[in-house]
Amino acid sequence: MQSMKRASLPTAEAGSFFKGTHILKYKGGAYAIEYSITRLLYVENAVGTYDPETGILHFSGKDDGGNVLKAAIVNKGDCLEVTVTQSSHKDAVGSVQNFYKAADPEKS
Repeated sequence: MQSMKRASLPTAEAGSFFKGTHILKYKGGAYAIEYSITRLLYVENAVGTYDPETGILHFSGKDDGGNVLKAAIVNKGDCLEVTVTQSSHKDAVGSVQNFYKAADPEKS
């Protein structure tokens, strides 16, 4: 079995912004995530844990309706791929969204 090097999540103490999501890594390895499914729901201050063996950041939080939403984030290099694993919006479960890094306003 060939091993693959997984890309780490693009985070920093100050946080990283991708369109539709914000990931903040705290000292000690904990993560805080803001995530939205455009025009459906918004999740703020979700709590996440990163698994370095799989390269997946799993997070859980409450949507704007107070319902639990769980998802997994994988760094695909040019984008973050977010897969919803639990939601009160049954059509959202299993959905995959790609979030591309926002242009740096300093370089524009």
